[in-house]
Amino acid sequence: MSLACPPRIADCGRSLPPQDAAIGNPENPRRFRGLPKWKKAMDGFFHGQLARLLALAWLSIPVATPPATAEPPASPRAEVSLKDRLVTGLRAVRPDDVDYCERVAQATRTGQLPGKLVDRTYFWAIGRGSDFPLPAFAKALEFQCRRLGIAWP
Repeated sequence: MSLACPPRIADCGRSLPPQDAAIGNPENPRRFRGLPKWKKAMDGFFHGQLARLLALAWLSIPVATPPATAEPPASPRAEVSLKDRLVTGLRAVRPDDVDYCERVAQATRTGQLPGKLVDRTYFWAIGRGSDFPLPAFAKALEFQCRRLGIAWP
């Protein structure tokens, strides 16, 4: 059995084409800057692709909405309400998120949700270190309520 090359490949990959960098600058083969191919590629990148990328990035910046702020306590020693703590700590920005925090606080006040459960889930969500811990809080609270048999929408 002979190891003959198929006719479509001349040398079966035994020889390599000359490297452009070595031809362009024999003193420093890693320097591509002086090569015409490099200049053409970089001109095309900076004038075409990079401009499109920057324009897309500029257009995709969302318009910032002012975050919902909690009311400051009346005095420095006054206790912060659960609703304000949830809104501020979970970084509730949208009106739906603020309404959710109000519903959780109301359910805790009426006894539908145990305060210890809400606090434990709140501190777990805050401790994760994400920028917006509210979705994790909502999912974990729903999971804990389901596990304990508490009816929570």
